[in-house]
Amino acid sequence: KEDLHASVARRLAAAEEQISSAQASVEREVRDKAIGVAVAAARGVIAAQMTAASANKLIDGAIAEVDAKLH
Repeated sequence: KEDLHASVARRLAAAEEQISSAQASVEREVRDKAIGVAVAAARGVIAAQMTAASANKLIDGAIAEVDAKLH
């Protein structure tokens, strides 16, 4: 009888571990998909609002920042 209880306890522990692992995997997958959607949305908004002049201004600013950090 004690062996049966021990066996059931081991199986329950293994099942709980599998459930926890599956839950963590699903949470990672949902988080990754949410990040992908957010990045795609931001890319779309930026692309719609970005002009050549504003893009060049950002590039010039980034170059100046790198130059300042190097010298």
